[in-house]
Amino acid sequence: MGSSDEERAEQMLEKADSLADRLAKGRVAIRAESDTDRADYYFERWLALLTEYEQTIDELRRMGVPEERVSVSGKPSGM
Repeated sequence: MGSSDEERAEQMLEKADSLADRLAKGRVAIRAESDTDRADYYFERWLALLTEYEQTIDELRRMGVPEERVSVSGKPSGM
């Protein structure tokens, strides 16, 4: 990878980490709101974040980022 590719990969890894954090917080919110009407809203938002996370990981793999870096980056627990 070239210098700009490496910078883009780092940005994508940071994005994956951020999304993983948001996914974890979303799971907590869904559980906390499980008996309310808000649970569906939180679940829909969580699914959108999950899709974005998976697309980010797929893009990192297409860029040729080593699997060890992709796997470690923001791996959401419970997924």
